[in-house]
Amino acid sequence: MRDAVEIHVVSPEDWGRFSRLRLAALQDTPLAFGSTYEREADRTEAQWREWLGRSDGARFLASTAGEPSGIAAVYLRREERDGPGPVPELVSMWVHPAHRGWGVGRVLVDAVEGWVAGRGFAEVRLMVTADNPTAERFYERLGFTRTGHTQPLPHDPSRLEHEMVRPVP
Repeated sequence: MRDAVEIHVVSPEDWGRFSRLRLAALQDTPLAFGSTYEREADRTEAQWREWLGRSDGARFLASTAGEPSGIAAVYLRREERDGPGPVPELVSMWVHPAHRGWGVGRVLVDAVEGWVAGRGFAEVRLMVTADNPTAERFYERLGFTRTGHTQPLPHDPSRLEHEMVRPVP
């Protein structure tokens, strides 16, 4: 039987646990992220703490049976194409391979949406790599749809990302 998924809002004090999972994610699925393992592996403790302490969003760590099982984050994106206000964006979503199919991803998305709704936003957006149909199908099952906006993957401009959006209940 699968254990319940617990969500923890990450603070700078959690830098060690979060950084280990983040680096594992970057190694496991390097094309699913806007960053690279090489870029983040040399971060110092102070840099991790600073990043995790940013006030423009939140980071979440999922645990199953006491073991870290996934991460996700949400940031308030501020791009010209978004208009005058910020847009909440789900980023850095990853579930440990041993915990995939257990509902960890859904619980992480729920945590992000709770944060978004608690700040009065009506929707959440994300970018999914065009050559990651498994992730796109996952998001579609949760009610996300493509917006039509695409952009190059930041660390590999030969690959595209599709933007997806979902209303927040």
